[in-house]
Amino acid sequence: MTGKPEDVFASLRRRGWLRDQAAKLGLPRALWLTGRARKAAFIAGVEAQAESFRAAAESGQVLMIDYEQIWDRKAEIARWFGIGDPAFLADFPERRGRTGQSV
Repeated sequence: MTGKPEDVFASLRRRGWLRDQAAKLGLPRALWLTGRARKAAFIAGVEAQAESFRAAAESGQVLMIDYEQIWDRKAEIARWFGIGDPAFLADFPERRGRTGQSV
């Protein structure tokens, strides 16, 4: 699943997980810089990762879905994971507003 890099940054920072994710993505600059420089380094890393996933999605190796498309593509999600139980679609969580969007 993808989303706007600014929203990803805001969500991870709000939860206190930004440094952990920067380390997992191999982004040393985002680990040690602060302020706008940290945000820029982190967003550049997220964008690079998304581009890598886009290439894999084009070749059919991964399913890549933008956050805003989840509810419109839930049947595709079920097919991708081999979920045949109709309850998956019937009980799929309702869309809720996000709290960590960038402005």
